[in-house]
Amino acid sequence: MRKAGTLQLNKTGVNATTGNVTVGDGTATAATLAYAAPDQIGDTANLTVNGSAAVADLGANQNETVKTVTIDGGGSITGTGT
Repeated sequence: MRKAGTLQLNKTGVNATTGNVTVGDGTATAATLAYAAPDQIGDTANLTVNGSAAVADLGANQNETVKTVTIDGGGSITGTGT
């Protein structure tokens, strides 16, 4: 879980995490999950972006496959990836 600040994921060849990921704490506290490489979260994990200043930033053409994506409280997904 990333509650505040920026966490950059940059693993190659394997996922950085296989568990569920939550970005933000549901408030206006800035939290960003930034992709520097594709496929950072396991395909069976859930991604939640929660809070008005919470961002999952796919960067430039980074791809990700997860089980479900939930955007709550005004969170967003940015970048040119898919």
